[in-house]
Amino acid sequence: MELPWHNIVLETRDYTVVREGFPVAEGHIIFVPVADTPEKILVCYKAAIGWGAGWVSEGFCDAYNMVQSVGRVAGQAVLYPHVHLIPRRADSQVNIMAWSSMMGISSRTDDTLGSQRRDT
Repeated sequence: MELPWHNIVLETRDYTVVREGFPVAEGHIIFVPVADTPEKILVCYKAAIGWGAGWVSEGFCDAYNMVQSVGRVAGQAVLYPHVHLIPRRADSQVNIMAWSSMMGISSRTDDTLGSQRRDT
């Protein structure tokens, strides 16, 4: 299977970090495990948490989202596991739910999740 990730930022023995082809925020990157196993996916999450915490401590962003969709119905466009790390800034207009919709999640799901988030 040819994977669509080409803008490599970092390669390790456990994962590759690439720039998102359709970023929703400046700095949006993806952690791609070298193998489709729970252990390698967990390593991606740990690396993304560390990377995101570094961004916050260095002032690159105020917060971050980590996103993983599993399966087409969930909006997964590339059917290989990967974890998105999206920097968030207080003044940004990033709409994660709109991005999820663009990536294939039904608008009904977006509306439901969006209203739940607004209510909390």
